[in-house]
Amino acid sequence: MKKLLSLILALSMILTLGGISLTANAYSLQESPTALGDLDGDGRVSAKDSLYIMQFAIKRIKYNENQKKCADVNADGRVTTNDALLALRHSIGLPTKGITFLKDVRNGSDFSEYAGTYYFSVGRGASRYTMITLNADGTFTGVYSETILYDRDSGYDYTIYYNEFSGSFDGLNSTGTYEYGTRVKSFNVKYTPNTSEIKTGDYGQRIRYCYTEPSGISNGDQFKLYIEGTPKNILPEDFFLLAPSASEGDLPYDAFYNCTNHALFRRSN
Repeated sequence: MKKLLSLILALSMILTLGGISLTANAYSLQESPTALGDLDGDGRVSAKDSLYIMQFAIKRIKYNENQKKCADVNADGRVTTNDALLALRHSIGLPTKGITFLKDVRNGSDFSEYAGTYYFSVGRGASRYTMITLNADGTFTGVYSETILYDRDSGYDYTIYYNEFSGSFDGLNSTGTYEYGTRVKSFNVKYTPNTSEIKTGDYGQRIRYCYTEPSGISNGDQFKLYIEGTPKNILPEDFFLLAPSASEGDLPYDAFYNCTNHALFRRSN
């Protein structure tokens, strides 16, 4: 019975939209749709939207990340003919297993595609860095460290400016085909800034740890996530000062750009 219903729905779609060219109708496909199932941005889920999803599923036309979010109706991470049939069922008033069509797909906290380690790209050489480990739910942990070998005294051999931190981002909000906006929702440091202590290193050296605020990230900072493949004409002008290699072509990695203090974190894995 289910197979028969699927065939009837597929036939209904073909008969309804049979006069529309599979290649000529892309002019009304939204580049950055925002509502689940609504690929043409007209505020409803229609048979035309289900046809767009079907074209994605059979690879007649390519989709970008924004379009994928709206076309992946059942949220299984893929765009398939099942998504097209679910959209068609909704358009003709049939049950769709509790799926909330037209919900805003931009608002959420799923960072799973972008989880990993990111490094702050600006500093005085390899001795200074900020590292962030981002989790799928938007939480993160990190380390800031800057070694100053010439900052020494009779009581210690050199100095490390240091702190560890943790926090979370707001959900990712699509602001274009290749970019997302977010902000630092919570932020905590492990060690109290402007304090210090002397520790003994692995090889007996005396190290003064000066605890400070991490460089490149703080509570409330506004961030942009630019995904791998972002065209260089979309990136901020000072992006190329922070990452000169990005000026050679499309962005070769995912990158978090701090809009508040113009720091850039590049993905390392």
